[in-house]
Amino acid sequence: MSPQLGLDCLQAYIKNHSVRDGVPKDWAYYRIAQIYKNLGDKNDALNWINKALSSRSDFEEAEEEKEQILSM
Repeated sequence: MSPQLGLDCLQAYIKNHSVRDGVPKDWAYYRIAQIYKNLGDKNDALNWINKALSSRSDFEEAEEEKEQILSM
């Protein structure tokens, strides 16, 4: 799967999200941050990981991901 396809799918998920989906939007933010990190885009990765953390401050996986992004 291409990174752009992943980003498009996650953006559609966020846009159409409802509580019935069962997976919080902060996970989509987290995954978008990972894609940008893997593409070497530190600024976009940080923006999305910060969005995930602002949505849920005790998001341990996102905290670990942020450390990896900051070390880029």
